[in-house]
Amino acid sequence: MRGAAMASAALSMVGTPYVAGGRSTAGCDCAGLVACAVQRATGRRIDVPHVGTLPRPSLVRRLLERHSTRISPADARPGDVLLVASANLATHLAVAVPGGLVHADKRIGHVVRCAWPAPGSGRRVIGCHRLKVFGRG
Repeated sequence: MRGAAMASAALSMVGTPYVAGGRSTAGCDCAGLVACAVQRATGRRIDVPHVGTLPRPSLVRRLLERHSTRISPADARPGDVLLVASANLATHLAVAVPGGLVHADKRIGHVVRCAWPAPGSGRRVIGCHRLKVFGRG
């Protein structure tokens, strides 16, 4: 399976309630969304770190790199995992999909599909990871 399967799995979770620490289709946070999408797309489980509980973006990246290859956000493709920052601190994970991203939005209260972070929103993509469970392509 490739990144398209990951993007499709993430899109299938749009509307799932936001639940802090959640890792299922009954409710999830951003790390749970990524973990659920991987499991739906591949049948494999991976440990995805909860960004909000980790003290440094470098630690988040190190943990993600166990299961992925870091690439430039400019090279993101559907199914890639995005590391999003607010005020230069890694605060969120999302899944790239055609025309935007899917993420678990705490303020809205569920998983949503949206465009990339808008200029002036205070958020920006600071990292992108292509999961190794999908191999090349």
